[in-house]
Amino acid sequence: MKIQLLPSSIDSTGQCSPEQRLTCFVVDDHVAIDAGSLGISASDHQRSTIRDVIITHPHIDHVASLPIFIDDLFSSLQQPVKIYATQEVIDVLERDLFNWALYPRFSELRNDYGRVLEYVQVFPNQEFSVGHLKATAIPVSAIDMPCPNTSHKTSFRSAPIARRMPISCVRRFTQ
Repeated sequence: MKIQLLPSSIDSTGQCSPEQRLTCFVVDDHVAIDAGSLGISASDHQRSTIRDVIITHPHIDHVASLPIFIDDLFSSLQQPVKIYATQEVIDVLERDLFNWALYPRFSELRNDYGRVLEYVQVFPNQEFSVGHLKATAIPVSAIDMPCPNTSHKTSFRSAPIARRMPISCVRRFTQ
């Protein structure tokens, strides 16, 4: 299994910077985990093969370039990009990102080949198949709670905001 962190920051010499502002991991050039930098850093080969995207939670650093990825491929998609997420995350994406104000609601659009975006609802603590992998969404608290087996940590100053934020973490992968 090959896991690649797509770069999201470029230094003054045009090279990838060790500072990461956006989150996107690509597994075996076929499955993306989050899409922060997917639309700006995926290679041409990855653009042609990635059709499965797991969204762990709807923070902007995890979804920032998802609309760009879909929009760039819109006319050439022969199968829809499948977004795997909990219903809470899907609802936030539809309300706050794909809402016809920021970006088109791609889930309602078609190209010459058919639908361009399809949501696949996943359920906490239940294994699901995505591409050639199996994964499990693990719910975690948004307040100073690191995701298991990762170094990602989210922290909010305002508890009422944190209680409203749907957070899950994909913890386990198998082939």
